[in-house]
Amino acid sequence: MSRPEVTRIVVKTNDDNEIILPETQQYLVYIENKDGTKIRLYDSVMVFKKNLHTQKPFEMVLKSYDFTDHRLFFNGNYQKIKSITYTGLLTIINKDHQKTFSLVDKVWMIMNQIFEQKTFLITQLGIVVNKEDLS
Repeated sequence: MSRPEVTRIVVKTNDDNEIILPETQQYLVYIENKDGTKIRLYDSVMVFKKNLHTQKPFEMVLKSYDFTDHRLFFNGNYQKIKSITYTGLLTIINKDHQKTFSLVDKVWMIMNQIFEQKTFLITQLGIVVNKEDLS
């Protein structure tokens, strides 16, 4: 099974600044053309994802779309833009491979991310202890 993944969305403004948009915001961002017609960024992302299906798996693809004379609405503000560049790849998912995480794994991953590579333990009473303090 193949799955297109967008790894980066970069908007180039008329004054040549770059705005990096997280893919998770694609439903909140709108693009308006000079006639006032609005489309969601999501629609543009889907065009790119369809293009990814025609590419070789695991090959990084960079594609720019021209949006001259368009405005980008994001966080209550608008920017005049020139283009939007997407980076992504087509991944292959093996249905037979099953990934599972235990509760301990999930807690460890969250704590590892929060506490920047420091190691902490959770006692049976729920107290968080720095592992270095136990040494």
